Amino acid sequence: MTAPLRSVVYLRVSTQEQAEHGVSLDSQRHACLQAATTAGCADPIILSDDGYTGTNPDRPALRELMARLDEFDVLYVWRLDRLSRSVRDWSAIMATLGEAGVGFVSVSERFDFSSPFGRAGATPFNSSPRNSAAVNSRPYSSATTLRSSPASARACRRTL
Repeated sequence: MTAPLRSVVYLRVSTQEQAEHGVSLDSQRHACLQAATTAGCADPIILSDDGYTGTNPDRPALRELMARLDEFDVLYVWRLDRLSRSVRDWSAIMATLGEAGVGFVSVSERFDFSSPFGRAGATPFNSSPRNSAAVNSRPYSSATTLRSSPASARACRRTL
């Protein structure tokens, strides 16, 4: 019999209004715990940032999560943008998770990057200008495509 997966659930809301009229921390927690339990995870660690924007990666629970990567096998979030609303930060976090051997599951979007097949799907999703714009909650336009040119991509890679 294999040991249960060690997991962490990361929750975030930016504002009180979002907590009351959007997907509350309790709703996120319930859905993520249900997904983790269904996947065979035992006693997930819960980390929560209440009142922090996803555009700033300097959040207490996110810092703790990144410092404790050796304690779990898979990270559950309600939605991709709960982890970060910046494609650049999201990519850096995903790279760090990958290096640490930690899988990633977005419950509401049904993304499971905890398997080799799932990880292969993460790269095209994250590199698409249309999806990058969606993650950043800004309209997709040809200007987005121009900013995502190969030269821009090379410049971003150098700064990461």
